[in-house]
Amino acid sequence: MSRRIPRLYVHCKSVAFRKGNQVVNQASVSFMPQIGKVLIISGIVMLTMGCFLVFFSDKIKWFGNLPLDFSYKSDSTRFYAPIGSMMLLSAILSIIANVFFRFFK
Repeated sequence: MSRRIPRLYVHCKSVAFRKGNQVVNQASVSFMPQIGKVLIISGIVMLTMGCFLVFFSDKIKWFGNLPLDFSYKSDSTRFYAPIGSMMLLSAILSIIANVFFRFFK
């Protein structure tokens, strides 16, 4: 007498199903298209920011020359730490992210 394997399995609060001889977790199947969307949107945002920097780089020359941007130059060494610029960028991106997540929650 052959033993029949049930079609549905419950494991860690997620539903798994059988596809041929392979058990597929439904949570991982539904998560994969979201990763693709995130990667595509991230690529579009990076492309837009790159185009913005190429076309408007002469307008934002002050970025990188803020008071907390440290630079050291000697004959054989050059060191640059844009701490002030990164703090400003972090604050701007935090505000944009908070506004975005508040309205599109």
